This record gives sequence, C-alpha cells and structure tokens, in this order.
Amino acid sequence: VIDLNIPMGETPKWFEGAKLNFAENLLKYRDERVAFIVTDEDMKEETITFAQMFEETRLYAAAFRKFGLKKGDIVVCK
Repeated sequence: VIDLNIPMGETPKWFEGAKLNFAENLLKYRDERVAFIVTDEDMKEETITFAQMFEETRLYAAAFRKFGLKKGDIVVCK
C-alpha cells in the first residue's frame, strides 16, 4: 500500500496509480440499510438508504442518457 522506505517527515502516497469507482462500490447494495447520515447546519439529521441512493442515481442516469451524455462528459449538479 505504501512505500516503507520513505522518511518519517515525508507524506507517503497511498495506493499510487490506483483508481477507485465510488459509484460502483456504493451502488452494489440496494437494500434499506443506511448508506449515509446527513446533518445540516441546524443539526437536523436525514438518513439515506442504499435503496434511495440507487433510485436517485438511476433517475439521474436515465436523464443523462436522454440528453445524450456519455462517459467522459462533464456534469455539474446543484
């Protein structure tokens, strides 16, 4: 994982060259377990399940396909 030959004063580079697909890892579950707990500025908590996250992602993906977006295109969501 890290280069143990790096001196203590230097910050090691973890998994150099590795790529991680967050979507692939987060969307492999589709059940009612809690995926995220979101807390706003007023300390109000909201839970989001894996099923909810999957459904939201499915809807966004369908909309992106409808508009002709493809891998490599840049999208900004607000």
